[in-house]
Amino acid sequence: MNNTAVDQTSSASPVPPPTPIVEQQPQPQPQLQIPHPANNKAEGRLSRLHVVQQSSSINTHNTAVSVVPEPPSPPTSARLHGPFGQMILDYRSTLTYAPITNSNLHHHETNQKDLRICVAVRKRPLNKHHCLAHVPKSKVDLTTYLDNQTFKFDYTFDEKVSNELVYHYIAAPLIDTMFNGGNATVFAYGKTSTMGGDLSSAKTDYSHGIYAQIARGIFHRLLQPQYRTSLEIFITFYEIYCGKVFDLLNNKKRLRVFEDQNGFVQVCDQQEQQVKSIQDVLNIIQHVRGKNQRRVLVTMDMYNGQPVLVKSSQ
Repeated sequence: MNNTAVDQTSSASPVPPPTPIVEQQPQPQPQLQIPHPANNKAEGRLSRLHVVQQSSSINTHNTAVSVVPEPPSPPTSARLHGPFGQMILDYRSTLTYAPITNSNLHHHETNQKDLRICVAVRKRPLNKHHCLAHVPKSKVDLTTYLDNQTFKFDYTFDEKVSNELVYHYIAAPLIDTMFNGGNATVFAYGKTSTMGGDLSSAKTDYSHGIYAQIARGIFHRLLQPQYRTSLEIFITFYEIYCGKVFDLLNNKKRLRVFEDQNGFVQVCDQQEQQVKSIQDVLNIIQHVRGKNQRRVLVTMDMYNGQPVLVKSSQ
């Protein structure tokens, strides 16, 4: 009787539910999206390009992985997709980003004596009219490819670099050349703050320009005992405009240019003015700029020029 009761109780006990089978979800792949041209206010041009990885095997939280080191965070609409997006990512992953800064200044020292001609480019900040873009193309056989342009410079400076750092690499070595009896030339193209001031400042401050820093370096060298009584500094200020040379210190008088018997180009009859301090140099620059002596060629592309510094020593 008791056994029967036990058997009935056992048969009436509920059967445990089967263990559910959990299927392992595949790891999501990086989502590459690109905004449709119709929704892009910049006429279909791309903004900053990023790949966003939703999750990884190491970190279960959502993370953003940048291909190019240290770019600004892009808007969520500016993402990549498709074969062109992957081609862009593959190309940009091969690029290196190692800007010259004050902290790693001494690690980038170069023997300037080996650089008779040195070319450097300084990147200006982008404004709202400009964005970073890769242009996809197709060949006749419909093969997709990217037309990437590569340029080589001795130095490249980003938009955060100071005028002091540019001066250290571009102009400071030329002061040694001059005091060793050589000739030195610095050409500056674009709005590089060569005349003075900071790119981010609305007010022109000539004391921080490349000219002022070169003058400061020269006069600092003149404080050395061997130069105090033997050297004097004279300054000329002329302009090359449409193949002609004009003296900005003498009411834009046109100057004659010829090549001497040694093969050197000489500018004749230009007015020289002696300077004895950095302030004298700044006063002359302000005088030339204040009288609007320098002519600037205004074009539709006036905001698109990239600054380039070219220096040479003999």
